[in-house]
Amino acid sequence: MFDITSEEVLRYIPDYKINLIAPAEMTDEEINQFQTDFREVMLFVKYSKDKKYLKKLVSEDTHFSSMNVKTARVISAVTGIEKEAEDYICLYTKR
Repeated sequence: MFDITSEEVLRYIPDYKINLIAPAEMTDEEINQFQTDFREVMLFVKYSKDKKYLKKLVSEDTHFSSMNVKTARVISAVTGIEKEAEDYICLYTKR
């Protein structure tokens, strides 16, 4: 990214550890270990390209039926499929 070797400059650059989560690379069992709405976000993101499975997932997983509206908005924003996310979530959560 940047090739900064000057100690003068480097002392002003914080060295933060960043943990990246890739839902597509995680198993469902790993994702199911999350105990908040983050679990639904991760599952939706993981299967957002597979519309058939996504519809099945949202209709059968009871966590989606009790998901709050803010979580649904996060899913829409993260996946970029606002209309589909709204349809899937509203249909099964009866909102």
